[in-house]
Amino acid sequence: IVAGTDVTGHAAVAKLGGTDGDVVAAFGTGGVAAIPDGAPARSVATAVAVRPDGRIVAAGPRSAAPSYDLFLAELDTNGAPTTSFAPGGTRFYDQRPGAGRVESANDMVLRDDGSVLLAVGEADIGDALNDDSSIERFTATGTRDLTYGNLLGGARFTAGTNIAIPAIEATPANELWAGGYALLPGGLQTLTSRLTTTGQAAGGFPTGGRTTAVLGTPDDFTVLPDDSVLAVGGRDAGGGPARAMAQHILPDGTPDPAFPAGGGPGSGVKDLD
Repeated sequence: IVAGTDVTGHAAVAKLGGTDGDVVAAFGTGGVAAIPDGAPARSVATAVAVRPDGRIVAAGPRSAAPSYDLFLAELDTNGAPTTSFAPGGTRFYDQRPGAGRVESANDMVLRDDGSVLLAVGEADIGDALNDDSSIERFTATGTRDLTYGNLLGGARFTAGTNIAIPAIEATPANELWAGGYALLPGGLQTLTSRLTTTGQAAGGFPTGGRTTAVLGTPDDFTVLPDDSVLAVGGRDAGGGPARAMAQHILPDGTPDPAFPAGGGPGSGVKDLD
């Protein structure tokens, strides 16, 4: 499943199959399923996941002048809106109303109980230092869970300013790893957080359920079988050109001092270029 926008500027998903990766013509219309977004609004699907039964959940920003809100939609296996999920198959949310604010869905995790976790980005067009991120939980029928997290239905991060959380992933125990960066004194630093099933800071993890390490911006990560995390992204090389990096974070949130074997620039980091 590939998410994005169609030729009319509305959010859509495409289904690819076969050895040649061509679209599955029976899905949606010619292999592409449009997501009802309340036209004439414009939208783009930036996060997508597939349930075990084949239903597709997608989310992303939708223009709602003078700002952008967030849509969350579910489609059936044929690409039709799932009306049991929401009227018309789509729900709309404005997490922090205000002119000039853009909300986006950076990543998505589906829970075994059918609920949806979204890494939500909130950008202020007029003030980059007012950007923020949170993890939001939605029930299996698309309603926002106001009991999740530490701020009216969201686990919000206050490690610094200009915070971005581009990646989240579930642990074997159904907790959540979240990775990104925050603007702290000295520059952008990697930000790693671990949350319980209710969106609270995981016990035994560093202060506030988060830890910062090297100057850099991780773009994605994966949870390893031992519950540690391997992150990849870019690193500030101390005034020189930015470098691609991999970073190993232990289950307690501390960088792995033994990674990589043979040494590296520190903080559990290996340069990849």
